[in-house]
Amino acid sequence: MTATSLIGKYAAFLTALLVVCAAATLLLNGGRASFEYPRIFGAIYNEPGADIYLGELPRTPDGALADGEVAWRKAAVVAGTAEAAAHAGAYWLRFGLPDEPFDAPVLRVRQLSHYEVYVNGDLALSYNMHRPTFRLDTSKQVRLVSLPPDRSSTVVHLRVVNDAPGLALGRVTIADGKTEYGDLLRRNAPRALLAVALLVMAAASLLGFLMNVRRPVYAYFGALALVSGASGLVHTSLAHFFIDLSAASYYMRLAFPIGLLAFVAFLEQLYGSGVYAVHRRIRYVLGGYTVVCAVAAWTNGPAYLQLTGPASMWVAFACGVVTAYSLTRSPSPADGKLGWIFIGYCVLALFGAAQWVLAVFPSVHPMLHDQAPLYNYYWKESTLYVGIFSFVACIGLAFASHLRDLHQRVEDLVAQRTAELETKHRQLQASTRETFEALREVSVWEERNRIAQEIHNILGHQLTGAAMQMEAAKRLIRLDPDAALPRIETALESVRRGLGDVRSAVRMMKMDVGGQDAVDLLSELIDATKDLTGVDVDAEFGPLPPLDALQKKVLYYALQEGLTNGIKHGGARRFELELGVEDGAIRFALRNDGEPYAPVPRGFGLSTLHDRVAELGGTLAIGDAGGRGAALEIRFPASQAHL
Repeated sequence: MTATSLIGKYAAFLTALLVVCAAATLLLNGGRASFEYPRIFGAIYNEPGADIYLGELPRTPDGALADGEVAWRKAAVVAGTAEAAAHAGAYWLRFGLPDEPFDAPVLRVRQLSHYEVYVNGDLALSYNMHRPTFRLDTSKQVRLVSLPPDRSSTVVHLRVVNDAPGLALGRVTIADGKTEYGDLLRRNAPRALLAVALLVMAAASLLGFLMNVRRPVYAYFGALALVSGASGLVHTSLAHFFIDLSAASYYMRLAFPIGLLAFVAFLEQLYGSGVYAVHRRIRYVLGGYTVVCAVAAWTNGPAYLQLTGPASMWVAFACGVVTAYSLTRSPSPADGKLGWIFIGYCVLALFGAAQWVLAVFPSVHPMLHDQAPLYNYYWKESTLYVGIFSFVACIGLAFASHLRDLHQRVEDLVAQRTAELETKHRQLQASTRETFEALREVSVWEERNRIAQEIHNILGHQLTGAAMQMEAAKRLIRLDPDAALPRIETALESVRRGLGDVRSAVRMMKMDVGGQDAVDLLSELIDATKDLTGVDVDAEFGPLPPLDALQKKVLYYALQEGLTNGIKHGGARRFELELGVEDGAIRFALRNDGEPYAPVPRGFGLSTLHDRVAELGGTLAIGDAGGRGAALEIRFPASQAHL
């Protein structure tokens, strides 16, 4: 960010701030109508002024004030004397109503910690007299005492008790009760609105922290906005109108060191520990400063007021200079959030300088009273607070810029990761296709090798037997042709049987069962067997999970082998088939009504079927079917998967 753009942004922000303040002023004032100050009478210094008596006022035997028995003097004269400076304890003030047309006069006392108000000799108000404490700030206190409208006969006595030597006359004013409430509302509304805006920022940030507890930057900004908003709200007379917040006002001075500590911690979250770890070092120093202020607040009121008053301005100045230097030396780019932070520094410095001028040059106040009444009435007491609000608002904009940058980085990272995942996905798809192609080729080669082995075993067994029979027939044909003929028939039967087995193996090789339903496949074989042989097959199919090609072929071959052997060797005319899932396994059971089962060596078909079932991790059992016929049962895991 260049210096020109920073100056332009600073000017735009300051212009927007002044426009908002001007609009709020016109709204509170009811437009551009001429402004009139409310009539407020200073009871102590305004003519005719208040009388003072240093010491306790004597009382009559019935408890009434005996003010005629003491020598009263003018408070304005006594206030500057050495006697007043050395006086400690109680003193009394006496004054009447001003010569003002107040229909419902009210008395307001501020900046006094222990006092009693008597109206025409009767106690009207007692504040902090029974359990006195110095931990109070009554500068914004609103405890109004209604006064009789009769100016000629009304006398007010104010009893004050000092904690230390010297007169604390405070601010004692009399105004019209009908306008005093409206005056409180209008005069304190700007500060109260700024405080509420800061509290809204704090609530939003702390809510964000609750949703992102691993990001303490939310908590630090929320703490900064919270103490700033709470301090502004407590230091308005409007808040004191509803409840006495004098004790809260006293302790709210701790908001300054706490807010400064939260701000430095916020910077540390955004920019790290800084050059020479300055952010972390300042945070430690501010933590100690906050602890010292808290201890002084409880034990030593004057020291506490000094630490959180004039000394705090130097602490803030030093902290601002050091952190600004650290930020300019930061390796992070001069992004938008850094610009907002420096704008906040500049705005706070501007309003701080204005507040300093008001404090150091009292002659400015009469000029503002006459030449700038709206500023004097609505904003003068809140000049520094406007700067604090503007500073926190700029930090909030820097925080928003930080969150926007984080969101953009997250979006860029997501886009990058998405692109990488898409590339990996395409590579995986290509690799998967290659793997499937390779596995399919392997499966084909395994199937071909298995069929070749079966054909080799079939032909090797059958042709070997046929050759042996033919050799025997060759030797017998000359000696005993009748004995040679059975040998030739046996050889032919062996050749025919081998040819049938080869054809069956070829059919199994050609059969594509991958896309067919297992039940449909077996039903077709049952129907074909019924039509060809006339046997009766009663089939019961239960629910089946998805089966792969090898599982379907095993079931098909088992049914084919069971039907063929039952008809050919057992003379069976009726079969019962059960197929389903039992105990997590596929169960195939085929029973017939043929000749009783007699254990014999397994032929080629059953041996091949046994090997296929073993490949599936299953078992094959052949036995008696309850006294008549034979039973074939196969089990293999239902979850087994094969290509």
